[in-house]
Amino acid sequence: MREQNVYCEIHPYNKCPEIDESVKGIILSGSPASVRQAGAPTIDLSGLRGKLPVLGICYGAQYLVHSNGGEVEPSATREYGRAMLTVGAPGSPLFQAVSEQSQVWMSHGDTIMKMPAGFRLLASTESVPNAAFKIDGEETYGIQFHPEVYHSTEGTKILKNFVVGICGCHQGWTPVSFIESTISDIRRTVGSDRVILGLSGGVDSTVAAVLLHRSHHGKGAEIADHVDKQVEDERRHALCRAVHKGEHQITGLGDGGEGHEALQIILADGKEVGHSDRCHNDP
Repeated sequence: MREQNVYCEIHPYNKCPEIDESVKGIILSGSPASVRQAGAPTIDLSGLRGKLPVLGICYGAQYLVHSNGGEVEPSATREYGRAMLTVGAPGSPLFQAVSEQSQVWMSHGDTIMKMPAGFRLLASTESVPNAAFKIDGEETYGIQFHPEVYHSTEGTKILKNFVVGICGCHQGWTPVSFIESTISDIRRTVGSDRVILGLSGGVDSTVAAVLLHRSHHGKGAEIADHVDKQVEDERRHALCRAVHKGEHQITGLGDGGEGHEALQIILADGKEVGHSDRCHNDP
């Protein structure tokens, strides 16, 4: 989705956010689970179908079929690899401008054997007769292949058809947009207060430190750099050496050189944060 310059969020099936007017569509992703097994992921779509476009991919498509009375059975052999998709409904918005014969990538152990009433076939492959479908009367689609994979040669076009053509999303999002919106959110939340952030040296806390720094233009944000139990050994050793040397800047973050962030970093010796054995016993 982000390659299409469309903002999207990923949520677990059992913790769906509140759906408001900013949501333009729903994609049900694939899963290693089988819809036939006990405890398989399920989601209540009664409040979404018919109101928002829905696209089920692989497991998501099988779940749409299974939960509506169709038949999903184990494949004769687990299918993993390229397949040639034959588009039987070239006029479908999902397959707009997609070739009638298009290579796709399959990866599944189950297959849709019988579709429920009201499910209309859109495309098939030699071994998967029900490879794509649409539910009549609503913008709900299912595909048993993976359009996001490089080997699906027109997969990007299919995703764009859904996200832009069917959902009506605007292609104006970029990673820069995310940075700008996050910085704005931090400014609104923090205001003129000061913030102390514990920086472990990992990716998450480092990104948070940089965004926090940019939101305050380097003022009022103190970064306490200490050794976290989960930091990789190589990074942890480097931080420990920096602490022992009494360094107050870390190249790439604290020196303010070209392409670097001039963060105000306060280094804490391991014995001050309860990890002295980890620091002092390391080579």
